[in-house]
Amino acid sequence: MGEVIYSKINVITQDKGDIFKLLTKDSKGFDKFGEAYYSNINFNEIKGWKKHLKMQCILIPVSGDVDVVTFNLESNRFEKFNLNIKDPYRLVIPPNIIFAFKGNEVSNCILNIGNILHDPEESLTFNLNEFKYNW
Repeated sequence: MGEVIYSKINVITQDKGDIFKLLTKDSKGFDKFGEAYYSNINFNEIKGWKKHLKMQCILIPVSGDVDVVTFNLESNRFEKFNLNIKDPYRLVIPPNIIFAFKGNEVSNCILNIGNILHDPEESLTFNLNEFKYNW
């Protein structure tokens, strides 16, 4: 099973507006490009739990503030990460790690860059109550 990678996004400060260098082909954890999509998370709502069997997900904040919690079945351990636009990090979640996320502001959005195309047969979705995490 791969490791979860939490790494700072390079922000280039500019007088007319900052540039956020989200991902390069040599970024740690980048495998290959399959698809990219945005996911909105409403305030205080929790999306998940999901486990991809083949897809690696690279999560990047677009707006708001989102807590992402991963659960590793091998170690039986939760880890919490924060994705927000004010202090941007990217989160690489390898296959076979279960994860969910919660919106902490009125408007929350994350970008997911997957290394393969969406295939409903390659992921599992779990009931929110199936894993006991105190949000």
